[in-house]
Amino acid sequence: MRDMSEKYIYIIGIALCMVTLVLTSCSSDSTDNAEDSHAKQRVLHLIAGRQTYSDMTVNTRQPFSVGTGGDAVNYDVLTTPESSLRVYITTSGRLDFYGDFAYEKAEGSDTYSWTKTVPLDNDNYYIYGFMPSSLMSTTTIEPYSGNNYANGAILTIGNAPSLMTDDFSAIVGVKRAPSKAGNIASAEMQRGSYEYEVTRADADNYIYLLLDHVYANLRFTMAVDETYAQLRSIHLKEFTITPTTPKFNVKATLIPGTATTLTPVFTPTGTGTGTTQTLWEGSKDMDIALNKTTDAAPTLLYGTADYQNFYIAPSESNAEFTITCRYDVCDRNGNLIRKDCEASNKLSFSGLSLKPGDRLTVPLIVMPTYLYVLSEPDLDSPAIKVN
Repeated sequence: MRDMSEKYIYIIGIALCMVTLVLTSCSSDSTDNAEDSHAKQRVLHLIAGRQTYSDMTVNTRQPFSVGTGGDAVNYDVLTTPESSLRVYITTSGRLDFYGDFAYEKAEGSDTYSWTKTVPLDNDNYYIYGFMPSSLMSTTTIEPYSGNNYANGAILTIGNAPSLMTDDFSAIVGVKRAPSKAGNIASAEMQRGSYEYEVTRADADNYIYLLLDHVYANLRFTMAVDETYAQLRSIHLKEFTITPTTPKFNVKATLIPGTATTLTPVFTPTGTGTGTTQTLWEGSKDMDIALNKTTDAAPTLLYGTADYQNFYIAPSESNAEFTITCRYDVCDRNGNLIRKDCEASNKLSFSGLSLKPGDRLTVPLIVMPTYLYVLSEPDLDSPAIKVN
């Protein structure tokens, strides 16, 4: 009977959870804004460092350590042309400038930098901001208290996607230098310092920034159970993920002197499911032959430009996802048996209590619930089911 010749293969993912999100801005206007067009034009050079991720397993969390050189030793220098950094430069009672800094080549130069000319007087300013700046259309910024940005700021972003391919981050530390004083680790910065003092007559100013993650990073590995791998090989052709919760409203409160990590508030919003994102998709002649569980390591679906990065809002309201895999089944000699199989998997991350800046690696194992030892023709047409 046909149903007796079927083999059921289950992709079993370790139940994991996720947590994070945050950021905001002040205007839906995509152009730069300056309060005082008569102020001195200053060339601002940003040197940005972003918080290193804290790796998680199912039951353990790597502690976030602070080195003797200040929090900056736990940050990686941001030197890739990623999404623009949205910057708000405020004085005690007003927003003086907001605009985007892109990591790009200056005119006539082969060197990349975060550089922009901004009109600023001699004054004490307070800098807030986030990336990616593409979120700014639904963001607001306001003083934390007393209509005074010296007391901090509240960044609010509405309708932020629950799953993103951009690393959602917010500024949590600022330090000015009259010239480039070295790398971000040597600046000995601390979280909770947002003041940027302009007292010199020189036009160029270097500003060191610390950014903390608002989302958590999600990545995957896959392997085929050795029992099934003795008979067949799985060649992955596409991997997508769809969140159950579509969007979040996120509020981040940034208070000077507060050196703790970000604790944004996430409120789910919207209806239906979130936007499906593709982790990897092969070409006509390209697929990934998955490693076996007995190999030295599983197949890593991260770490190179071939794979998309995933970042998720770390909320218990964002704990249900669907992964869909498209793949071919081949025999032990690499001959194609079944083409373009597709299987969907429900993953639950409830209870993991992820935090912003956590990085969660989810191991997926393709394994049968049982395996018939049947004739070769029966093995050539297995039914594939993914739980």
